[in-house]
Amino acid sequence: MSSAMLVASTVRGLPGELVDQIINFLYDDMNSLKACALVTKSWTPSSHYHLFSTVLCYPDTPGRTVEEVLAWASSEGTRAALYVTTLVVQPRSLCHHPYYSFCMVDFGLLIMRMPNVRRVTFREVVIHSHISPTSTTIRHRTTHPMPSPTCSKFFRKLIS
Repeated sequence: MSSAMLVASTVRGLPGELVDQIINFLYDDMNSLKACALVTKSWTPSSHYHLFSTVLCYPDTPGRTVEEVLAWASSEGTRAALYVTTLVVQPRSLCHHPYYSFCMVDFGLLIMRMPNVRRVTFREVVIHSHISPTSTTIRHRTTHPMPSPTCSKFFRKLIS
């Protein structure tokens, strides 16, 4: 028996509580959590819990916009979205001006793809309720539009 096979069989034989303690100890070390997720299938859920519990959307950063996070959460085979409990939408640089905006429909779809979200934080963003030709791209806004009845109803449902 090779040493790799011996290590693999030993790792599989560890009690779940011990594995959880090991992975919980690494909660803030993203590289170690990624490595743990690849050790064995039984380590993946605990690793994913820490890797994906908080998702940050940065409307001013390509690859992390609300629309791109929605595409990730909607992609087939993505189970990681089930581990998301906190969603934060904020620009990477908090300069208090200008505000970034995105479509309420995109946010609603994002929440539907992440059913375990319990906390949502918005900073320096505007959510608009209309779909415009540029709704899938981030635009600078300097005024806050009044929320539509549809928008108000959506958020009342979200917090109830």
